[in-house]
Amino acid sequence: MLLEPQHYLERLQYKIKLHKDIYGGSCEYTKTWRLELCKKMNRHPTTRGYNWGWYVIEPINFEVGFWEDGGTDDLKGVDINQWNALARLLQP
Repeated sequence: MLLEPQHYLERLQYKIKLHKDIYGGSCEYTKTWRLELCKKMNRHPTTRGYNWGWYVIEPINFEVGFWEDGGTDDLKGVDINQWNALARLLQP
């Protein structure tokens, strides 16, 4: 179940802190520390021949749903671009 972007901000802050602790404070190679809802696709189709995949919030790698061509879509009706626009307004 997908929640509003601010709900995931605490996980993002924890990931940033953990990353800094592990790598000695260096975050230079990381382009952004921004939440983004992504639609991923598995490279192998289902046994019925349909493509399928999942929705994940990056960079915290939190799965929020699944989809299948010609079948179910857990985030049907959700505007991914609008969700990402709201997430971009948040600062970790």
